[in-house]
Amino acid sequence: MAHISDAEWVFLNLLWTHGKLTIAQMEKLLKDSKHWSKHAIISFLKKMESKGLVSYQVEGRAKVFYTTLEREETRRKETVGFMDKVFHGKPGLMISSLVEEEELPPEEIDKLIELLEEKRKDS
Repeated sequence: MAHISDAEWVFLNLLWTHGKLTIAQMEKLLKDSKHWSKHAIISFLKKMESKGLVSYQVEGRAKVFYTTLEREETRRKETVGFMDKVFHGKPGLMISSLVEEEELPPEEIDKLIELLEEKRKDS
């Protein structure tokens, strides 16, 4: 799977959240976030289709688009790719960077501790 651009994430998240969507439905959902014209959406979906990120089925006169990717698997692959590229494949370095740079609420810290303790037990 090729790298997913920021704009592609917008469309993937729309489809994961709403399921199958027509171009008109996407245009309506995107009206406040970016200046996505109907033509731009169509062009972009064609590119995403050629990359294997989306597909469609014809229902009446409309194309109904859906993503061909699973959300969690896609997140995992993109995270691993990012970690490899930016942190030389070292998850500890990535987590340290996030913890140092971000304001984490106590519940997020507790969740991180819990996940790390589970990982230690599994090792």
